[in-house]
Amino acid sequence: GIVSNKEDFVRIDEDEMQERCHGIGYGAMKRFLVLAFIGDEVAGCCSCTLGWQGVDVLGQFGMLAVHPSFQRKGIATKLIDFSEKFCLEQGIVVMQCEERTCTDGSHPVSNWMMKFYQERLKYKIVKKYYSPKGSFSRGAVSVKDCEFLIYHKVINQEAYEKLQR
Repeated sequence: GIVSNKEDFVRIDEDEMQERCHGIGYGAMKRFLVLAFIGDEVAGCCSCTLGWQGVDVLGQFGMLAVHPSFQRKGIATKLIDFSEKFCLEQGIVVMQCEERTCTDGSHPVSNWMMKFYQERLKYKIVKKYYSPKGSFSRGAVSVKDCEFLIYHKVINQEAYEKLQR
């Protein structure tokens, strides 16, 4: 694993879950919780944000999770596709996702996620931040050197080209 005390690792706390369920509004930024159902069971979720960090043309998806019994069935892809389409309909031009990951090849989940974002979903790494061994995040300490990766994907090419002029 990447963290030393996975029992203390908090992927999301109650306040953040409330924020994602009710949406937030910081100026241009609006966040929503996207749920995927199989029958009446929640199979997966992600957050979807319009106007990420106050940039009105930047959307973001995050906190992607699929229940283990529903993994490898395309649910994560469908959650992201929905988020991208929703953001596009709201005038978003570029989508972003972020990941703190082990980039040295020694962590299978990190390897899979990087490949998934880049090869399958066509996101490109636009920024990297070093996160050294011993870094504290979400209640746990990393046991490896990691990088915090920022990925982008243009979802409205015509609008993007206008912005570049």
